[in-house]
Amino acid sequence: MANSFSPSVNIVRDQEKDSFSYLPTNNSRRIYDLICSNFESGLHSFTIIGSYGTGKSAFIIALEKHLSGQDQYFEPLNGHFNGCNKFEFLNIVGEKDSFLDALANEFGAKASSKDLFKVLKQKQKALEADQACLVIVVDEFGKFLEHAASVDPDRELYFIQQLAEFVNDEQKNILLITTLHQNFDAYAVGLTEAQRKEWEKVKGRLKELAFNEPVEQLLYLASEYINQYFSFKSKSFDRKLLELIKEKRAFALKNKLEEELVDHLFPFDILSAMVLTVALQRYGQNERSLFSFLQAEEHHGLKSFTPSAKTPYYSLAQVYDYLQYNFYQILNSRYNPDFSRWVRLRDAIDRVETSFANAAQVDRAVKIVKTIGLLNILGTNAAVIDLALLSAYSKACLGEDNIEPIVDQLEKQKIIRYQSFRNRYKIFEGTDVDIDRLFKEAREEIGSLENVAFEARPFIHYDYVPAKAATYITGTPRIFRFEVTKEPVLEFDYLEEQETDGIINLLFDIEPDELFAVSNQPILYGIFQNTEEVTRRVLDIKAAEKALSSINDDPVAKRELLELKNSQIEQLNELLGEELFLKKNVLWYYEGEEVNVTSKRRLNVMLSKIADDIYSNTPTFRNEHTNKVTVSSPIHNAKRQFIEALTKDWNKPYMGLPVDRFPAEKAIYMSLLHDTGIHTQQSAVTASFSDSPEAPSFEALWKASEGFLEMAKGNRRKLKEFYELLRRPPFRLKDGFLEFWMITFLFIKREDFALFKDGRYIPNLSREVLELLMREILRHEIKTFNIEGVKLDLFNRYRALTQQDEEDKVTASGFQQTAKPFLVFYAQLPKYTQQTRNLSHDALGFRDTIKDAKELEKTFFEDLPACFGLNLNKLSESEDDLRVFVERVQSCIAELRSAYEDLIGRFEEQLSAFFGEKGADFEVYRKKMQKRYKGIKSHLLLPRQRALYNRIFSELPDRAAWLNSIAQALVGKQLSDISDEEERLLYDRLQSSFAELDNLLELSATDFDEENEEAYQIEITGFNSEPVKRNIILSKRQQKELKEVETGIKKALSQAKDKQLRQAILIKLLKESL
Repeated sequence: MANSFSPSVNIVRDQEKDSFSYLPTNNSRRIYDLICSNFESGLHSFTIIGSYGTGKSAFIIALEKHLSGQDQYFEPLNGHFNGCNKFEFLNIVGEKDSFLDALANEFGAKASSKDLFKVLKQKQKALEADQACLVIVVDEFGKFLEHAASVDPDRELYFIQQLAEFVNDEQKNILLITTLHQNFDAYAVGLTEAQRKEWEKVKGRLKELAFNEPVEQLLYLASEYINQYFSFKSKSFDRKLLELIKEKRAFALKNKLEEELVDHLFPFDILSAMVLTVALQRYGQNERSLFSFLQAEEHHGLKSFTPSAKTPYYSLAQVYDYLQYNFYQILNSRYNPDFSRWVRLRDAIDRVETSFANAAQVDRAVKIVKTIGLLNILGTNAAVIDLALLSAYSKACLGEDNIEPIVDQLEKQKIIRYQSFRNRYKIFEGTDVDIDRLFKEAREEIGSLENVAFEARPFIHYDYVPAKAATYITGTPRIFRFEVTKEPVLEFDYLEEQETDGIINLLFDIEPDELFAVSNQPILYGIFQNTEEVTRRVLDIKAAEKALSSINDDPVAKRELLELKNSQIEQLNELLGEELFLKKNVLWYYEGEEVNVTSKRRLNVMLSKIADDIYSNTPTFRNEHTNKVTVSSPIHNAKRQFIEALTKDWNKPYMGLPVDRFPAEKAIYMSLLHDTGIHTQQSAVTASFSDSPEAPSFEALWKASEGFLEMAKGNRRKLKEFYELLRRPPFRLKDGFLEFWMITFLFIKREDFALFKDGRYIPNLSREVLELLMREILRHEIKTFNIEGVKLDLFNRYRALTQQDEEDKVTASGFQQTAKPFLVFYAQLPKYTQQTRNLSHDALGFRDTIKDAKELEKTFFEDLPACFGLNLNKLSESEDDLRVFVERVQSCIAELRSAYEDLIGRFEEQLSAFFGEKGADFEVYRKKMQKRYKGIKSHLLLPRQRALYNRIFSELPDRAAWLNSIAQALVGKQLSDISDEEERLLYDRLQSSFAELDNLLELSATDFDEENEEAYQIEITGFNSEPVKRNIILSKRQQKELKEVETGIKKALSQAKDKQLRQAILIKLLKESL
């Protein structure tokens, strides 16, 4: 690679280079994962933002080679990008010209958005047909944006927005990637307010991905550039100093390659290279990067540096000079997060000149202060910056030996100070608090820790660890999490744990034999053998917290203690990360036996083995959009389309889904039903479900699912039990996959069981039912049909009753056909018949059993026989009992059918008897009633009386309808709706209402002036006197006199407090006056 190194990569020029070499980093893997995950949720447009020389273009080439299958730099595709297995690439390098014109030229289209999108749509159709994906890459996109902002913002911005919206469609197989050196907003120079708003809209259409490569990667690239373009003679770096740097954590060198890198960086030393790179990342703008530094002719830059025997290295002192000269404005800006630290560092350097006797001492002291200052501002938090490190670095890189007196003088002059609790020198900050003493006292007060694990847990930050091999083989993500405890975790909660599938349990001060009994659990134990260092870090954190709580208003002291706390937390996590794979310090156990975990790779191998052991029957289902705990909105939409196809077109090839397109629901169908052989094509136009899957990995899942239905033969089982069965070992399905599986399997087996929701029978597994099934899983139960022998015989007797053919097997639809006539019969009974108790014991039991039917199998095979004191055992022993049972059912049906007609008959009998025509025909007694009341003065009747009168004279020809109208006038209800209590009331009202009409008929025969007189009929009957009946007619004059007398009578009556007494007085007076 050294022979072909270029500080910049051109995605067009370098695409076909055989010498292309790429080392994937955590950052590049992160960017790849983000592109994949966002693509599946429908976001297909991205802007990768990173400063010049960070490797964006190299990443693009690596991505394209990965997608095309030339090299594998990242995780396997595994269904990413809508399942595409072919990729076409269109690479464009930005220039200060129209982006619309450039893209149109690439596609051979006219330079208009309308014509270009027409071509793009045609391209998209071709991609779908070929199951391919188009990747459009625009490197140096900023040049197009600069042109857009300065020349034609309206046209260009609108086109970019249209393009992103066109691409951001989950159905389209197009990926758009652009790269920028700086944030999108930085290119909006000279735009109006309205144009800036449009700029923001465009920015929002492209997902921004920050591309920040780690220092090690950049230094590796820099070393290659230096060796190719500079003539420095390589110098071997002092190995003792290198070991000291590693020991003091001043730079976390991780492997042998990076140790060799140190020599190749000459004339940089490893610390100056690290600090400069971090500084350029933090403060660099536009193209002020590590590579612009290497290339530029700048004051205090590398090209102006000449190594000497005394100072062979471009050291931290030179880095300070370079940054101060070339980044002065940025460093002195209050927007710089390190502003105050740079101010203190410059002040410290100024004070050096007044604190030392001669220029030579000043020069030596300034170098040391610059070194201390830069290591504190830009170095690692965990670094130990003590005298040993400073002495060794000064001798090898600054050209200064025997610096102890200088350091001592700097401390005395309060230019620097040594933080004993952090083991580092730093620039002195003014504070009256003795931080060292305060921290020491806090540490002594805390003493020791009884439970190191408990105290450490809040500060330990472990990432989730995927079991990569297990995930790749089955397609089901297997994720483990770390848990630090004092006592071992003995059991994994499969239902409470949602995201994770196992635990890496880190333990302190425990004997391995405590773990021997733990088996069949997805738990890997790591036992720390030496916890002294961990304990010390936790004590330091707790002491820093305690010391912080005692400081009120000293911001300097607070800041130093907070730095200490954060530094110790960082070091604790580094310690636990590093120590995990040191054989001497951590012993690993699984299933009670010690296992080999000496590296991250071995850890992953072990986790995959555990996943394979515990979840041994996980089916192979490679659809990463679905096979996860939480699925995206597009997959929820796909689920609705999948269910629609399942319920509507299950008997068609591909369930009616498009053959020439590949939407998400089609991908799910292919991986779940087609590829497993569960759904197979029978002809050009038909398909069906198989009796079992053809894919071997699905056999255990199918049998377990059938086993759940078998368990539901005895009693109803909650649907949640089915879910929990498949969430536990040996399956542990993810919710996304599990939901599709349960819905599909239950639909396939829909003839074998009855579904209940809130206890009520659900007759059909419709689209609406299936869509709510998992969302309302707690409300659903299943009962599998278990019908054979006498049950089957009885089932067919029921079918004979409803004039249906015999069946040799009971299915859900067959049961529905058999039960429906009974249920419909009850539903169509008049309300009176549904609620009356005026039935035989058998009929009451039969009716109420049908009314309360919730579980059809129980209703027809247990509850109905029980109505007649029978059960299946008795019925199976005697054919006569079975015959008599069916006859009694027939009798009950007949009784219920006639109950309402019997009510009409009873009412008719009461009515005709009142008029002396008991047993007479309908027309006979109706005519007699009409003749009887013909002479009544109907216009003087009250509303209720008139309603009854009108019903009498109604010409309804139907007997039942006419009688119902009479009943309506008497009790306000049709006969079909009355209760038993209201039937009794009906007969009372019949007597009183018609007697009332008779009295009014007599009164109507009296001769009185209706305009000027009022007529009353009074009848008084008692046991001790003859009945009195009189008609009274009052003139208007008498009515006036009545009102005058009425007041006096009321006053006299008020003396009697009892209501009945007042009534008795009035009756007596009335009787005497009559």
